[in-house]
Amino acid sequence: IMNEPEPFPKGMPGPKEQAAQKEFSSFTPRFYEKWIPSMGDKRNNKLKESITVAQQEDQDDYITWKESVEFAKRILSGDIESYYEAIQEANPFEDLTELGSGFEFGTDDPQVLEIEFAVKSETVVPKTSKSLTKTGKISEKALTKTAYYDITQDYVCSCSIRLAREIFGLLPVNMVIVHAVDSILNTSNGHLEPKTILSVAFTRKGFQNINFDNIDASDFTETFQYQMNFKKTAGFSPVNRLSL
Repeated sequence: IMNEPEPFPKGMPGPKEQAAQKEFSSFTPRFYEKWIPSMGDKRNNKLKESITVAQQEDQDDYITWKESVEFAKRILSGDIESYYEAIQEANPFEDLTELGSGFEFGTDDPQVLEIEFAVKSETVVPKTSKSLTKTGKISEKALTKTAYYDITQDYVCSCSIRLAREIFGLLPVNMVIVHAVDSILNTSNGHLEPKTILSVAFTRKGFQNINFDNIDASDFTETFQYQMNFKKTAGFSPVNRLSL
């Protein structure tokens, strides 16, 4: 975007104005307009008015191009405020709202971005499995603890990976630190409380040449610096966050 050439030389007629001017200049009265000149005059005036409209559209296109180039320059120069603007404008996590919520971003280093999000394991991860019986009926049974927690771990890691991929595709950062937060039972008071269950520092280099269709999400996550306390029979436990 930063290297995109200007749509037309500044101060010169733009492509839309040129097209409108050409159409106006080539006006020729139609057969019936020769008999009813007022109709020809009306069409000719419309063509003339379209030149003014085209001029404004060209100017709007030029302004949009200029703003885009300046915005790209700010991002590539490491302007952190432009990072937040880019995230807000692109809204890369719009289709992830069913899998997570409360996405928060922060950084004071143009090479790193931190993301916190709340996972929705209670609503996203199934607690039962379905199968087809020999008679063609659907049988449903509860997942074992190990199966449920295994799916939960892959779900949390997958969401974290997806968040990092979106940021690497949008911003020129070299590291994305993701903090996954879930409701964990506090056995001292009996209440569910938001706790960090995964904190991982993904690097751009670590995402290169990866076939994401074939990876195991938790295995891939563990190739980076991370904090995760997970047991197959108990699931996640709170962990301390990685920090810059």
